[in-house]
Amino acid sequence: MKNLFLIVFTFQLFSCQKKDKNTITNNSSNIVMEIPKCLNAQLTAGSSAEKSETDYPNYTFSETDLDCSIPLLEKELQKRSYKFPTSEEFANKVLEIFKRKIDYKKSTNYVYIDGNDACNKQIVYNKNSEDDMISRSYYLVKNKSFITELLSIPEITDYSKEFPESKKFEEQQVNNTQGDIKIVKWNEEKDLNQTRLKNIEKLVNRNLFLFNNRNEQLVWLLFNDENFLEILCKIYGYDKNDKINQYFIKKIVTNHNIDNNIAFFIGKNCENKVNINQNFINSFNSYLTSSKKPNDALILRNIASRIMNDSKYSALSKEEKIKSISYLANVYDPVFKAFHNEDANWGSLTILADAKDFYNTDWEEMKSIIIKNNYYNLHNLKMALEYAEEFDSVGAPD
Repeated sequence: MKNLFLIVFTFQLFSCQKKDKNTITNNSSNIVMEIPKCLNAQLTAGSSAEKSETDYPNYTFSETDLDCSIPLLEKELQKRSYKFPTSEEFANKVLEIFKRKIDYKKSTNYVYIDGNDACNKQIVYNKNSEDDMISRSYYLVKNKSFITELLSIPEITDYSKEFPESKKFEEQQVNNTQGDIKIVKWNEEKDLNQTRLKNIEKLVNRNLFLFNNRNEQLVWLLFNDENFLEILCKIYGYDKNDKINQYFIKKIVTNHNIDNNIAFFIGKNCENKVNINQNFINSFNSYLTSSKKPNDALILRNIASRIMNDSKYSALSKEEKIKSISYLANVYDPVFKAFHNEDANWGSLTILADAKDFYNTDWEEMKSIIIKNNYYNLHNLKMALEYAEEFDSVGAPD
């Protein structure tokens, strides 16, 4: 019996000694973490680089870099009590939020979310930056049920503590001067800890809000991750949360940049058909009901005018244009009718009266399209259409 115990103990000791030197045991979670395969390459490239005193693209990201980051990101989500949805739950949420269907039969690991074009499904491996000329990129991790962006390992975790071998590698084998290229080492970045914290906060708050229905995360996102929420609303037509809608409505009425904000109200889907964000328009209605400011309301008039006149919307059929301006008129025209006599800034026309003037001889056809579609089930539209009939060349009736 004593000999048997000695054999077992010797075998266990031998097994521990044989453990891969490229793994580290994390004491807090008792998870054995492998050194990411991409880490040394990222350390060699540095956090930034310049050539001839000009910024230089020091590193080309690939799927490998994204693969390397997933275990670390998953661990951070676990630490913050993220409940990983089932495949079915995740697929349903993705369809609701991003209008994308996840096909689990495909061998691909990721579904690409383009921050500029909802219809682009061709994956690219971009690291997000503040450069508006570069499309923001996000990735739905199919087998783990969360969303992330592409991050370097040093931007996620303190690699010098998690993976001491890599710290030695950077200190001993990475040079600041590499030929005619000068790099800044990751361990020379003064604000790296703050960068890591912000990246993890974005990861956690996005996923808790989107996939765990944790609305308490929304305050943080509104103040710290506005760009991401704007992409959800403008590019993917996500208008189901009134707090988000009201946040962007207040920005819209402040800057009055119509062309940059039409997509909050009206867009085009991937079949080049009109996409009306009815919940956002309803939220705007709630705002107008309380503000009663003509300059704010005129935003809807201006949007309707763009849809009728701007070549950007030439791909929309007449029926689609009529439907679009009808949704806007359902909000604007009743408010105009109620308040235009109190303030000259309301102008002289409602949206439908303007359309009547614009379409001229086609006005009867336009009316018939609206009536045929049962006024699109919009409760103010019948009244607005009848009110438009009262307008003449002078302008608004009393």
